[in-house]
Amino acid sequence: MTMQNTTLDSDDSLGLFMSRQSDPVAELEAEFSVNVAHAPPGDACWISVTGAALLVKGGDKAKSSWSRSADTWFSGGPTDPDLAVVHVAIVPRVRRQTSAHPRASRS
Repeated sequence: MTMQNTTLDSDDSLGLFMSRQSDPVAELEAEFSVNVAHAPPGDACWISVTGAALLVKGGDKAKSSWSRSADTWFSGGPTDPDLAVVHVAIVPRVRRQTSAHPRASRS
């Protein structure tokens, strides 16, 4: 799997390239709720989002999102028959902050 966004799409979604033969693509047919986590190599930060995934045919989305790094995974380019484009619409979440220790607020 390779994420193709360097920024969010205009509709606050992510685009992922995946192998049509992979287990996650098969699982999307039964369950469209997903969690996507990303941690840049060598970085101490990470992000995790939930959303609704939709498997779309490559076409224009694959061509407009294609990068040289995607060639590593899909040597046939944006028309590679094994390429599946997964569109993830992010579900907004509210972040709640709690004390560091569950008993910290007790007297």
